[in-house]
Amino acid sequence: MKAFPCYHLLASLAVASAQTFPGFTVTITNKLGVTYGDISVSNGQQLPRADVLSPPNISSSDHFSATGKAVLIMMDSDVPANSTSRTTLLHWLVPDITGVTDGTNSTYLTLPPSNDGVPYQPPSPPQGDYPHRYSFLLYEQTRDFSIPSTVNASSRRGFDLKGFLNDTGLVTSLAANYMLVANVSGPASTSFPPALYTASSTLASSEAAATATSSGSSGSSGSSASTTSSSASGTAATTNLSNTGEAQALRAGSGVALLAAIFGVILI
Repeated sequence: MKAFPCYHLLASLAVASAQTFPGFTVTITNKLGVTYGDISVSNGQQLPRADVLSPPNISSSDHFSATGKAVLIMMDSDVPANSTSRTTLLHWLVPDITGVTDGTNSTYLTLPPSNDGVPYQPPSPPQGDYPHRYSFLLYEQTRDFSIPSTVNASSRRGFDLKGFLNDTGLVTSLAANYMLVANVSGPASTSFPPALYTASSTLASSEAAATATSSGSSGSSGSSASTTSSSASGTAATTNLSNTGEAQALRAGSGVALLAAIFGVILI
């Protein structure tokens, strides 16, 4: 029996490098730094609603020129439109962003105190709905950039990202990130349209822990929660999306490929 390096894992790693969620309108591989208080958002991380009420700090490593300008877009892709479908919602649009590079080669983005964009609207998914996906996208701003009159604080719902990029000439993506936020303050008060992705059944957040009763049970489903440690003021839960590139690659393989993914070798 011989052992060979598991080269097929390179393909799944390449898919995993995307900083936008699987199936998103655009694919961006450079990571955008998004920090809420003392929480630096990991790709696909779930945060409690209480931790995302104020706009985050944004940074972009070496992907942004300190002499240029950028446009930041934040949007929700899971907003219920009716009983059968979902739509998008524009949460934040900031043009004229500049950057300052520090000694660690990280560029901290400076958001103008007042701008012609769309003010930050905190994530607030419906009570009982599955965790919504909130994307942060940074694009290089063109010299003649202007925001269409149809994009404003009164027209957030149904935001057409592709149409916006085409209309404004934003073609150079710089960095991206996304997070998950759910409203676990109580059970669902209404029915929701079908989910657009499948979240892990062991998903848990500090919000859920805070509202759960101390009955000694690990959860109504009896399964243990997978969370990451954070500050005492709030624990950020990490969610595994079952339709991520890594999961798709593993499901497509045989049992041997699964062992290879774990041990890094293929046995033949």
